[in-house]
Order: sequence, then structure tokens, then C-alpha cells
Amino acid sequence: MIIEYPSAAFPAQPKITLTAGSGWQPVSAPGCVLAAKGEEIKGYTSNVVVTCTRHPLGHELTVERDATEREVQSKTDNRVVSSEFGTISERPAVLIAATFRDEAAGPIAQFHVFIAHDNGVAVDVVHAVATASALAGEEHFDALAKILKSLQIA
Repeated sequence: MIIEYPSAAFPAQPKITLTAGSGWQPVSAPGCVLAAKGEEIKGYTSNVVVTCTRHPLGHELTVERDATEREVQSKTDNRVVSSEFGTISERPAVLIAATFRDEAAGPIAQFHVFIAHDNGVAVDVVHAVATASALAGEEHFDALAKILKSLQIA
């Protein structure tokens, strides 16, 4: 028996796109399907990374929400600012905003988007996370939010 990817039994991952503004550069990062870095601000380079993980049919995004909230709560000076369910690209999604202190980087703001893509054989969970220094300021956070809002799954 020949087993191959992509195939009917193992569909390709969904097409994922996002739009980053000027000053952002694509980068290769292990385990990521997309990644970009922004300008260094106050000693920290903001970044957006996107991964895609396959799960069995019926997988619920509460798993990712709960794991992300636990991870944030394990950090120093942590705060889950918001955590809500919604839809993106007409698919179930969860959006999480959090802050915490990283020993090396200092105060961090992080924005997570999880999107569930049911391909009929499995559920691909697309996870986009934007990370910035919490010292970067509201204008920079707005730029990160704009990048995440541009995320599309086809």
C-alpha cells in the first residue's frame, strides 16, 4: 500500500495568508508555516508566527484556549486581558490577548488567534501569535492587531 501526502486520506494544509506592513520581513522559523519580524523597539523585535497542527475530527478549540491561558498564568506578572470565541474566514476561532514578564525580554504583550479548519478528514488548527514588548506602545499593538486581522484561511 502506498500512503502519500497530500492525498484524499491526508489533505494538504489550508492556504494561509496574512498582510504585514512596511518594515516587516518574512523569516523562516522551525515548525512555522509563516513567520515575520518587525522593527526592533526598545530592545525587542516584534514577531508574528503561524503554525498549523492536525487533530482528529471533532477537536474543539477549548483545548488551545485552556492551554494558552495556563501557559500565560505560569508566567510572572501575568494577565489574560481577553479570551473570546468568534469566527474568522467563516471558521470557529478563539482570540486571546495577554501580558506577562519574560526574564530575558521584560514585559511582553501577546495576541493569539486559533482557527479550526475542518477538512472533512481532520481538523487543522491554525495558530497565529503576535508578540511585542509591552513597552512598544499602543500604535505598535494596533499594527500587530491589523496583521492578525488580515489572517485568511482558504
